[in-house]
Amino acid sequence: MTSATPKMKFKESLKVFAKSRSPSSWIRLFTFYGVLWLSTIAFWIVYMTVFQQFIDERIPTLTLSDSPIGASPGLSIRPRPPYSRIDSSLIKFRSSLAGDWQYWAEAMNEYLKPYQELESGAGQHAQGDCNAYGDRDPSKFCPFELRVIPNECSESQNFSYHLGKPCILVKLNRIYGWKPEPYTIRPKDYPVHAPFRDNQVQITCDGQSFVDKENIGPIDYYPQGIETKYFPFTNQPGYQSPFVMAHFKNPRPGVLIFVECKAWAKNIEINPSRSQGVVKFELLID
Repeated sequence: MTSATPKMKFKESLKVFAKSRSPSSWIRLFTFYGVLWLSTIAFWIVYMTVFQQFIDERIPTLTLSDSPIGASPGLSIRPRPPYSRIDSSLIKFRSSLAGDWQYWAEAMNEYLKPYQELESGAGQHAQGDCNAYGDRDPSKFCPFELRVIPNECSESQNFSYHLGKPCILVKLNRIYGWKPEPYTIRPKDYPVHAPFRDNQVQITCDGQSFVDKENIGPIDYYPQGIETKYFPFTNQPGYQSPFVMAHFKNPRPGVLIFVECKAWAKNIEINPSRSQGVVKFELLID
């Protein structure tokens, strides 16, 4: 006598399960769960409809000091390491035309594409007359002026990565409604060797330790400050974040250099633990 196959046992179990309830019991069961799921779906539809009436897609409910981000912007750099090394802050490459610097130059160029030509639909939101001290329509923005970036930090010159003199873009992270309060005189702890322009947000980079300061070499900045006309950010379509291109003119090759870049304004708090006003990364050129 052959034993029952798993398939036969499953069919028998279904028959037993089906006979465990009467037809009216099955109808009540399906009716209950049908009403339960329809009520749940209806509740979420009503909830989301009402909820969206009080939410503005462009203006956050909480801004500046009331928001979790706070009222002091952080800093970030471009180019960034590839996605496979997303947890790393190391910029490492071999210079010369036979080197492996191409990823960094291509990543930089990809980031700058929207700056080179306003994205589709952004033109109507670009401000024509950008007076740094004048009022303007909050729905418009001042396009960042790439003409202030010299040829050494351009795509045609590979952003000088093949020369071992990389250009690294440093920008303020966006905070809705934030307006800078620039210094009018050089702060007392401002780096002596860095240029300073009053009434502009300053970006400076330096080595983190005494040894790093010796190895990092001279740095040029383009532009030498960020004008106030680029603020505030109010979710304007096509908005272009202003930045400073830091050109590392002669970093020592073969040495790991720990770099720290800071933003300077009266209302920018420099707090590394909260990633405010500062960004750190490592630079290694073979």
